[in-house]
Amino acid sequence: MPSLTFLTSYARGYSSYYVNRRVRSAWGGPFNGQEGRRAIFATLLDVVKPDLLVETGTFLATTTRFLARSGVDVVTVEGSAEYFGFAQASLLRCRNVESRFGDSRSVLRALFDSPKYQQRRVLAYLDAHWASDLPLAEEIEIIFGRHPDAVVLVDDFQVPGDAGYGYDDYGPGKALIPEYIAPALAAFDLVALYPTLPADDETGARRGCVVVAPRNRSAELCATQLLQSADDGGAEQPTATGIDIAQSGAHPSGQA
Repeated sequence: MPSLTFLTSYARGYSSYYVNRRVRSAWGGPFNGQEGRRAIFATLLDVVKPDLLVETGTFLATTTRFLARSGVDVVTVEGSAEYFGFAQASLLRCRNVESRFGDSRSVLRALFDSPKYQQRRVLAYLDAHWASDLPLAEEIEIIFGRHPDAVVLVDDFQVPGDAGYGYDDYGPGKALIPEYIAPALAAFDLVALYPTLPADDETGARRGCVVVAPRNRSAELCATQLLQSADDGGAEQPTATGIDIAQSGAHPSGQA
């Protein structure tokens, strides 16, 4: 049975959706208001042809609603009871969206260990990283450990060679930079691909991103001309080394 603390936070978030309408459009729209990012997502839909979209870090569900418009089944995960409540209200009419509450790592394990989701073509959008908790590396390992052919799009990631794109940095060993995901790339024979669009030509919040995919899909994805490897962009490849909604309208992770 849910705790009183959870229910209180959930109710506060749920009611905020109706009381504080201005926060519904936080961060300029889906994918932080970035048109270049939306183009990358549209291309991934076309190339991957997923039958399951997985999102970690629902926040206000702005991007979740955008994902739902694809018509593909969506599973979205939120770890804050307050934002989960807000998202539940926001997603009431999205019949193809399943919302789950909890730590993204635990939810992903349970999700992909379920027979219902074991034989699916997966495209994931990972945006659950914030503050002292950084689940990204484990999320990547969980996804590719169970779905080797998946493709993953990560928000708030450093784009090598383009300082105009923002990224999350929470201190030593907790920055979203190529070195952070290098062990996972090596373990599963994955590649990291970055936007070809310069930050100066991007719209919205200009947050960086990376697409993580099996190495055998690299040529296909780069052929879209929207993505490139770090080598193509002129940067060195890394090697593996051992709120209050009503007031801020922003999630600690900076996601939408």
